[in-house]
Amino acid sequence: MTNKFRIRQVLAALDLSEMDEHILAYLDYLNTYVYIDELYFLHVVVKTRFWTNLLGWESTLKSNFVLDEDIVKHIMGNVKAKLRYSDLINIEYDIKEGNRRNQLLNTISEQQIDVAFVGKKPNSEASGVLVRNVARKSKCSVWVVPQNALKPIEQILVPIDFSESSTKALKRAIEFNKYLEKPAQITCVHIYKMPDMRIYQINETHEQVRELLEQDLNSYFDEFLEEHIKEDRAIIKTQLIERIRLSTAGNLLECAQGLKANLVFMGAKGHSAISRILLGSVTENFIQLNDQIPTYIVR
Repeated sequence: MTNKFRIRQVLAALDLSEMDEHILAYLDYLNTYVYIDELYFLHVVVKTRFWTNLLGWESTLKSNFVLDEDIVKHIMGNVKAKLRYSDLINIEYDIKEGNRRNQLLNTISEQQIDVAFVGKKPNSEASGVLVRNVARKSKCSVWVVPQNALKPIEQILVPIDFSESSTKALKRAIEFNKYLEKPAQITCVHIYKMPDMRIYQINETHEQVRELLEQDLNSYFDEFLEEHIKEDRAIIKTQLIERIRLSTAGNLLECAQGLKANLVFMGAKGHSAISRILLGSVTENFIQLNDQIPTYIVR
């Protein structure tokens, strides 16, 4: 096996739209740095009448078997055209009919998928809902690929809330970064909120309290990084952002855009009790807001 970042089982969800071109182009780019043992392409046919609309087929004249065969041929042709290494990897194709979210989740479980690649279309509520639902309920990591995601990975952002989940995301980002031809800059970002000075009867000014709070957080950041990634501490930048007008997810997206991040590694869960059960609310909100930057949600 070549010296690459390894993912054992990968699922790529295709919908026969223009989004497929972006997913395949992104997978092709990642092949330089990522070794995939098994690549599983899945298309879910939501309703029979879509066949005619999508591919111009006369659905009344063809059996489901022939339709499935035609869809596989269409996907295979696209894969061979866009994925330069398609002949060098074990690829499987599957067509299922029904609810897209349920079929994706079932396949992830059945095939023991490690990472699912799911496209997110800009200004598409349906696409956003599907991505959030899959990320929320899947047992595997999810790599969200927006349109026009194909950019050299030079800046990696990792939101940190000091939870076990964000620690895992940071370690995955560091591991991935080691295989890039030119390592990207990894920046860890923590969003904090100032205490209400009226409630706590704090006499210092807002600036004084913020300075003290950031000193404390920077010290905690250093301890956190020293404990979890001591050997790689020197390559990590840290940034503190005060949450004022935007949500935490909004602040993260604004920061990612300011840094011109090409990839975000996020933990699937946060500190809250409900986040330990489902997808963390910040991660979910970030997925909803973000139509531009590829995001690897680490489980």
